Amino acid sequence: MFNRLKRRVIILVMTISGIILIGLFTVLCVVNYIQTSNSSFDILESVATSEHTDNFFDDEIRHRPGNQGTPTSFGMMKVTVDIGASGELIVRKESSSSFNIQDDVLRDITEEVLKKSANRGYIHGYDLKYYKTDPDITGTISIAFGKSGYERENLIKLIIISIIEVITGLVVVFVISLPVSKAFVAPTEKAWIDQQRFIADVSHELKTPLTVILANNNILLNHKEDKIGDREQWLTSTQEEARQMKHLLEEMLYLAKFDASLLQTEHKRLNLTDLVMETALQFDALAFEKNAEIETVANEEVFVSASDSDLRRLVSILIDNAVKYSYANKKIRVSVKRFRSRAVIEVLNFGPVIPEEEISFIFNRFYRIDKSRAKTAGGFGLGLPIAKEIVDKHGGEIKCESRERDGTTFTVFLPLVD
Repeated sequence: MFNRLKRRVIILVMTISGIILIGLFTVLCVVNYIQTSNSSFDILESVATSEHTDNFFDDEIRHRPGNQGTPTSFGMMKVTVDIGASGELIVRKESSSSFNIQDDVLRDITEEVLKKSANRGYIHGYDLKYYKTDPDITGTISIAFGKSGYERENLIKLIIISIIEVITGLVVVFVISLPVSKAFVAPTEKAWIDQQRFIADVSHELKTPLTVILANNNILLNHKEDKIGDREQWLTSTQEEARQMKHLLEEMLYLAKFDASLLQTEHKRLNLTDLVMETALQFDALAFEKNAEIETVANEEVFVSASDSDLRRLVSILIDNAVKYSYANKKIRVSVKRFRSRAVIEVLNFGPVIPEEEISFIFNRFYRIDKSRAKTAGGFGLGLPIAKEIVDKHGGEIKCESRERDGTTFTVFLPLVD
């Protein structure tokens, strides 16, 4: 699927690049042709209007800037036309450069030029262009002829060079588009893989409680004569599995709303110190069951602009994780402070160390380091992803450090307000 998408990206990039290159070189060819044509007409005008013709091509035009070699490749001839006493045309060759033409043909094309109103133009059928002057006081008209194939030769050369450059450019674009297409498709591919993994994880998480519930119901159906009190363990098990499913669905719905930007929460100025202390107090009983103690540290009031419900959920997730994975008879420390322009929440516990290579994955959805232990603790691997979404939403940062001697610390940074 993604290889096909990459190929389409490459084809699209090469098509657009090809159109752009062809367009640029077409414009270049047209501009070059017009400039060359105008330049050759300017030369013909110089030839036609020059008062001296001896060595004209060698001395004047050949050494003009930008015209080196033009006479030899261009081919020009100058003639003068007078009206004789009896009214006949008198055509005289004044000079030429690499250009010979028969007298009868010269007379024919001269007559054709004299009939034209324009001072310059083309003589079709002879592959020639001309420039003629207006009659002087004696009635003499000067005409300069030139071969028109010069522009075509230059145009053909430019087209050949352009084709080579277009092909070369497309090859370069193709080589460049390979990593570009990979980089372009990578986010989509990652999103697709994450979605597939998410669906697989959800299916796995729902399959277990549903299996337990169906098994419990099957037992109850096979013992219809028993009283409810006799089968209390099966009912309790079903209740617990249903509660777990409800909790999972709530967390999934919360993340889905985050993804769809459907969570519209009101940000207001909050006393973060009071909020963290109040939330930590709610976990004292849970910590007591683990023979642990929650220690709160806050030496100053810290204020942030945030959603009250979101921050309470964030702090609850961090403290709940700390209590669940804390060793017995260990302190869990929750602190609030300010550091430069940011508010800082730290939750420290002493429990199993998170391997350094896995820290970067713990904020991924459904990721759990110890799958079997996580199930015992009642987690689905969605708490920390939700915590990260909340922190990101508030323009903050969350990180984790875990060492055997120093314990595991989750640190949240949020923007301060006055």
